[in-house]
Amino acid sequence: MASANVRLNRKIRRLEASRRNWKERLAAKHREIRKLRVTVRDLKLSRDRWKERAHTAQRSDDPPTTSGPFQPPACLPFVCPQPPSPD
Repeated sequence: MASANVRLNRKIRRLEASRRNWKERLAAKHREIRKLRVTVRDLKLSRDRWKERAHTAQRSDDPPTTSGPFQPPACLPFVCPQPPSPD
């Protein structure tokens, strides 16, 4: 009888430990998910701000001839070949 109680108590302790570990892992995963959602939100806001700055800069540089979506310039100074400078 005593050995049955010992075995039962051991099983109960193991199940409780397993449940506790499971809950800790789940809580850690939820913390990570929340952290990643905040990061995604912040990146979206930053991207939208930069996109709006680019739109504003393009509108101030070019006359408003088109009302279509934002088109990046065809040639960027750091990408396009520069004419040789006179030495």
